[in-house]
Amino acid sequence: MMENDTTEPLLSPSVQEGEDLPDPVPSKKKSNLLKIIVPFLSVVVIAIAIPSIWIKSVLALRSVSEIRRLYSWQEQEKIRGALDLYHLKNHSYPTSLTDLPTELFLKESPDETIDLNRWTYLKKETGFKLLRRM
Repeated sequence: MMENDTTEPLLSPSVQEGEDLPDPVPSKKKSNLLKIIVPFLSVVVIAIAIPSIWIKSVLALRSVSEIRRLYSWQEQEKIRGALDLYHLKNHSYPTSLTDLPTELFLKESPDETIDLNRWTYLKKETGFKLLRRM
């Protein structure tokens, strides 16, 4: 192998040793470039984030509505149970929900009281109809 004794300068002839290299992109071009890139990146980030946030909020709303539906069903079952117990003791259904004794409701805690005004009750000859008011 032949060794090359000639060494080439690492710097171009226009740049002297100890001198700063010229900026490849002038500062005005940098600022213009930043003015274009930053809004573009912001739009991209928002475009990526919005579907994720929307999906999470829809799922949360579905979860809340599902919990409300289950809570309503649970209330209805407690009232139906109390009506059936009343029927077993008295051989008839009450004329209104307010005629039900409160001890027929199984209260697990004081904050689980049922607001009977949210329910519509109709006594029938062979039973009853119980509907939740909106």
